[in-house]
Amino acid sequence: MSLPFVQKQSEQIEATNLILPETCEAYIHKLGKAIDSPSLLVSASQFSKWYARAFACRALKLQTTDGKCIDVSLEKTIIHIDSAGDKWKQEIELLSRKPITASWDETIYKVFCDHLTPIWRTLNEITKIPMPTLWENTAVRVFSLYEKAFAKNADMKFRDQLNKDLHYLVYEASGELFGETSNPLYPFYTGDAGTRRRKTCCFYYKTGEGNYCTACPKVCEKS
Repeated sequence: MSLPFVQKQSEQIEATNLILPETCEAYIHKLGKAIDSPSLLVSASQFSKWYARAFACRALKLQTTDGKCIDVSLEKTIIHIDSAGDKWKQEIELLSRKPITASWDETIYKVFCDHLTPIWRTLNEITKIPMPTLWENTAVRVFSLYEKAFAKNADMKFRDQLNKDLHYLVYEASGELFGETSNPLYPFYTGDAGTRRRKTCCFYYKTGEGNYCTACPKVCEKS
């Protein structure tokens, strides 16, 4: 994530701070300045898209390729921020290095119920961003991982594995594994990768970039 920023410094924030309203709000406020965002809500949406890809998809990728998971607890996750050279760059470091064999249910629970969902709820609390928007931001990244990034140059055997894993994530995994009453990815899995349109707006067009996403529902309304 490379964004214009005026300061020149390096810092880090532990993921545990993202479930604390005060520290989370300060972080999202700083990010908002970097991306020329008009509100905390817009900033939170952009952050969630990045975090879903950088954190959640990273963990799911390891489960699909190796059937393993590493310690992805909040306490073992650090976000490194580098604003040197008038650029805002974020990278996630997982302090645990040793993967262990894990079932899909174990991985989903650790990634979502124990980590991502508490952060999403804090963002919802401090910015009033709707939970469906946060979950669709997440779903878009997860679907792209399996339908585009993984699928590129995949052989038939691996494609079958991708379809099986995505099917489990969307249709079979219970809401409890995500820390929700129902599976939060399922409502957004409509159509195929080429025709799917978002149900919620991520507000990217309100940032300094000023562009609409290709699947933006606002664009669809105009067409």
